[in-house]
Amino acid sequence: MEGLDYVALLVGVMIGGGIGVLLGWVRCYPSAMGHLSSGRYIGGLHGALLGVLLAGAVGCTPGQATQNPTERSLTAVKAQESNAIINLGDEEAFEEAVLNSSTPVVVDFWAPWCGPCRAQSPILDRLANERGDDIRIVKVNVDELSGLARRYHIQAIPTLMIFQDGKKMTHLVGLQSLEDLNQALEM
Repeated sequence: MEGLDYVALLVGVMIGGGIGVLLGWVRCYPSAMGHLSSGRYIGGLHGALLGVLLAGAVGCTPGQATQNPTERSLTAVKAQESNAIINLGDEEAFEEAVLNSSTPVVVDFWAPWCGPCRAQSPILDRLANERGDDIRIVKVNVDELSGLARRYHIQAIPTLMIFQDGKKMTHLVGLQSLEDLNQALEM
């Protein structure tokens, strides 16, 4: 359960539970099903559940981060130091970074608002750390470089393409595991 803010969750449960106990004690928590909080215990239980939902709404849900921030930033720094991950800034750089590369290139078509794309990023960092000398990873933000996205007919993100000697060898759509990426690179 990495990425879970236990303090915020505990505070949410305590506040929600306290309010539920109070409403159950006063017996003023009616619903279409009758009095759900027919007593302070039931009211506390419902309030605690409401607190969990409230904590989730403010961003304390599990699974938000696959690594703690320190590990994530160290992984990103290692990947950048190996020069294996390149964030393209313009379409002209694509030819040099991908099409003229003598090593296999994994091109990640992504967007910052895309949840699966954010989940794919640490997997690509791990791939770069493991195979950084053998491959290159190029990230293409489809919002900033929409011409490249159109040229390669990107319909969904994340889309990963593997290029070898300037030719597209593999086209993968959706979140890919490290094992899937390693297997695709072996083909």
